[in-house]
Amino acid sequence: MSKSLSIFSALICTFIWGTTFIAQDTGMKVIGPYVFNGVRFFVGFLALVPFYLLLEKKNTYKVISKNKTKFFYLSILIGLFLFFGTVFQQVALL
Repeated sequence: MSKSLSIFSALICTFIWGTTFIAQDTGMKVIGPYVFNGVRFFVGFLALVPFYLLLEKKNTYKVISKNKTKFFYLSILIGLFLFFGTVFQQVALL
């Protein structure tokens, strides 16, 4: 990736990240924090399904299957951190 493309990508990510706080604050006036997070994660799930299907088609899960229990427990831990972080953020926007 070229340097100019890297800088452009970083600026786009920063813009998207910054504008999501405005969208969250606006959304909190209509629905509660838990419904907002539920819809947010459901939309994220729908966005990730095509990537999952693509990876499954390429059989990239052979590496994960060797350490399945470790992967499972670490995934739960990461999911809990993500859940509590987003819930606390949404509740703070009330």
